[in-house]
Amino acid sequence: MDIRSIFARVSTLVAQLGSPPLAQKVDMHVAGNPGEISMAALRQFMLRNKDRNIDSILSSKVVYNAGLGKDGRSVIIIHLSKFQAEIMDSELMVYCVLKILSGVWANPYDFLMDATHYSDTNEMHSSWVQQLLSVIPAEARANCGRFIYLNVNTTYRRRLRKRIRPAISFQLQNSAMFSSMLFLSNVQDLQEFYNLSDVKLPKETLALANEPFALYQNVIRVSPSSTSKRTPVNIKIGTEHIQLTTMKPIEILPGFPHGHLNDVYKFNEIADVTLISGSSGEDSHLFVLRVDEGKTTITLSSRKRRAIRQHILKAQATQVASGQSTVTDRLIRPKDVPGTLLQIALLNIGSEDMVGIRQLCRALLR
Repeated sequence: MDIRSIFARVSTLVAQLGSPPLAQKVDMHVAGNPGEISMAALRQFMLRNKDRNIDSILSSKVVYNAGLGKDGRSVIIIHLSKFQAEIMDSELMVYCVLKILSGVWANPYDFLMDATHYSDTNEMHSSWVQQLLSVIPAEARANCGRFIYLNVNTTYRRRLRKRIRPAISFQLQNSAMFSSMLFLSNVQDLQEFYNLSDVKLPKETLALANEPFALYQNVIRVSPSSTSKRTPVNIKIGTEHIQLTTMKPIEILPGFPHGHLNDVYKFNEIADVTLISGSSGEDSHLFVLRVDEGKTTITLSSRKRRAIRQHILKAQATQVASGQSTVTDRLIRPKDVPGTLLQIALLNIGSEDMVGIRQLCRALLR
């Protein structure tokens, strides 16, 4: 039989059989048993990573079992500001989360996402979140009693809305894991659910609960995108941080309970506090905080702007004098030095710590 005859017979057979059936694409959301799909994905994922070492992640306290809440639930904390996207292996991080979760998910537990001091350097790719949710079994999703976000700031809110929410919109709307999502803005609110002696919160988060050195209420924060968009905030000045907290709850994620935003900055992150002159009307009380080495500006308005500025400068000076910070930690321009020296002198009239003040002034003049 020649080659032409073979091709002719094959062509006839193909015509008789017709088109092949289309491959059935499995939809993770609707097809099959979601629990079976998730368990299969989990087994495959855990098998692939079973020999990997997670000690570095455990020691950094990015994720850990923090103890038991008042209702006996385990509390799993993910400390978002410790997440270093550029150097961390995202799959290893997912594996670590699952290893910790697997020890508690048979019973009700809480997930606490601590967003205190979150910045763009901690950006968690949406693919990481998708991967984690794809392998968490149905049992673990169902037993998540509360999903709490703590101290969400402006940066993380933007991240949630623009990147994470679109990537996991189905899970947000349909997963039992997010049915009890809460947004809290201080440690005091957490005490409704947890005794702080039983749940090990990050020390940076606990430090914010200390009594503020000064509190200024109803300060207006002006949006950088529109000067007509103004949000009332409270400014708390502590010994190490300044907090800008929205006075009223706002929408953080559509469809979920509102919460307060809490922007937290360390004093050595504040490069400058500038009073804006030459304005009139409601803009006559404007002042600007420059943070992140001057890359980010926060425009605020308050009749007490001079007092706020003085308190911030005094807190910074106290940190430097005590050795907790150095002047080089923040940006000081040469033209600022005379005014800063005068400010230090005026703020410390009557102070007995003359040695510390002299050290601070010498540091400024170096």
